[in-house]
Amino acid sequence: MPSLGFGEILIILVLALVIFGPRRLPEMGRTIGRSMRELRRATSDIRTELETDLDEPPAVTVDERKRRVAQRKARGEGPPAPPEDEAPPT
Repeated sequence: MPSLGFGEILIILVLALVIFGPRRLPEMGRTIGRSMRELRRATSDIRTELETDLDEPPAVTVDERKRRVAQRKARGEGPPAPPEDEAPPT
């Protein structure tokens, strides 16, 4: 991306002022500012949601579940209660 110096930015601002006029330019600036703020907020929300999803512990594998059941049987304990998010078998 090319870097813009003070002279280039000044030329762009003067052209924008000539093309859009002094009344319309502040309105366009506010609209662009609101759009940028909303984009940042949405990006932040998505990032937070993804980070919380990645921080959750991984699901128990079938082999791990079988190992836990075998250990409970060896200790003489009953079957474990199903997790709250799983429906009991019918």
